Amino acid sequence: MDVNAPLDPVGIVWKKQKLWSLTADKGKAQVERSRRAVLVALLVGAVAGTAAAQLSAVSRPAATTLAVLAALAVGAGSFARGRMVTTSPSDWATARSVSEGLKAQVFLYLAGVAPYHGTAGRRLLDDANALCDKAGNHLTNGTVVKALEPLPKVGSVDSYVLSRLAGGKGQISYFRGKADQYVKTLGGYRALEITLGAVATALLAFASVVHVDSLTAWIGVVTTVAAALAAHSAQAEYEFLVAEYRATADLLEELVADRKSLTDQEFVVACERVLSRQNESWLRRLGSETPEKDQ
Repeated sequence: MDVNAPLDPVGIVWKKQKLWSLTADKGKAQVERSRRAVLVALLVGAVAGTAAAQLSAVSRPAATTLAVLAALAVGAGSFARGRMVTTSPSDWATARSVSEGLKAQVFLYLAGVAPYHGTAGRRLLDDANALCDKAGNHLTNGTVVKALEPLPKVGSVDSYVLSRLAGGKGQISYFRGKADQYVKTLGGYRALEITLGAVATALLAFASVVHVDSLTAWIGVVTTVAAALAAHSAQAEYEFLVAEYRATADLLEELVADRKSLTDQEFVVACERVLSRQNESWLRRLGSETPEKDQ
């Protein structure tokens, strides 16, 4: 779709959805970059600082270089933490929630169910504007929509199921895939933590046998690295996301399987309510009150 072409009401809301989606993508990417920067800075600072102390009696220039590197890493970590304070995770989650709320409105409208029976374009625009106003339109000030995807090919409840829920790009497949992805990521972090714990234990045993005092400092470094990885993993909420995404996929599958027992109106509204609750659960986790995740 031409982003500058005249749009009908549903096209206008679809463009708003894209704006909020891009805002959420940008905000989330910034938060994740800051978290990675803090993690890397902590690891570099711990390793460089310990190495500087160890080399001070062997090579003064090398020790000085490492000490400077450690100081720079600490400074970079502090700066990254400051960026995290100014870029609240709840901001991008709020933007994602608005994006998903607008997308739900578009799908309800295209499926032809209440409150958007027939050509209720004015009602659609009013609801979309109310959602954006409640969240705060200022959140999108730094975002520009340069391209716009075509509207979903939905004109009935049957096509709603195919476009919104089922198929390779549907919500069920999305949530299953993301849950599996996070399981692998979480497994990788846990494997690293176990490995580092084993390394620290081995260093402690070796230092006890050979009585090399300098090794004890590296035991501290290894445990610090392990703790930093555990904190980074916990901050990303992988376990919570796996549980939430799998539960959402299960509920959507159950609704699709039980579709014949519901009217078209009840079915579509129930599906969108499941998706809305998934977003709201993530926002409650972040402590935000405003209506996450562009699927």
